[in-house]
Amino acid sequence: MFTPLAKSLTKVSQVWVSTYDALTARICEEAGVDVILVGDSVANVYLGFSSTVQISLEAMKIFTGAVSRSVSIPVVADIPFESTHSLDSIKRAAVGLIKEGASAVKLEIPSKEAVDWIMSVAELGIEVVAHIGLTPQTFMKIGGYKKRGKEKSDAQYLIKLAKLCENAGASCLVLEMVKPEVAGEITESLSIPTIGIGSGSNTTGQVLVFADLVGLNPDAPPFVKKFANCYQEALSGCKAFVETVKEGKGEAKVTKIAD
Repeated sequence: MFTPLAKSLTKVSQVWVSTYDALTARICEEAGVDVILVGDSVANVYLGFSSTVQISLEAMKIFTGAVSRSVSIPVVADIPFESTHSLDSIKRAAVGLIKEGASAVKLEIPSKEAVDWIMSVAELGIEVVAHIGLTPQTFMKIGGYKKRGKEKSDAQYLIKLAKLCENAGASCLVLEMVKPEVAGEITESLSIPTIGIGSGSNTTGQVLVFADLVGLNPDAPPFVKKFANCYQEALSGCKAFVETVKEGKGEAKVTKIAD
């Protein structure tokens, strides 16, 4: 179900959750989440890849469709790394994700040179969420997974980059692993909302991965606050099922196959 992102961006204290399937998307909507982000983080969170760069556009379309068919709140979909090698491929990916029901697309902007990507998609009439700070698709180029904005020069660079993203037509800005003071300065300097992840509370809103925030992922980033412990609950339930069946008390009894 297509819902324009702009309808949500008028709110303050926006809550975004990154998830990838119909079941958890419905839970998010019922809980009052404002926007669902179908992130390329599905690659390492759900699919067992070592990084986000290994997810394909076709896979992103499948996950985007699963979520968008299940909720009435806006859905933002990541344009994967494989589609960021030319303006034509970026535009094709954006159109493809919108056809699957996305309200907007998100683009990681690792440098000033990539700001043109935003404009090329926005000119198609598609809303764009820009993502700066730690950009997982190009983490090796920025020195690995580390906090951005610690040095004065990097902080100034991020502030300028954020403004360029807004001027290029971004509807919103995700700030990942940015020093909180710098994230606050960026937020104050822009007229568009900022959504933080690992960047402190000085942003318009926050986003976390569903599996991380409910405690389902034992390998969640250290900055994540777990609001539930679903891993242990699921483990306990599964163990109870295993014990019940092996004791011959369950409907599905283990039987020996005759020779």
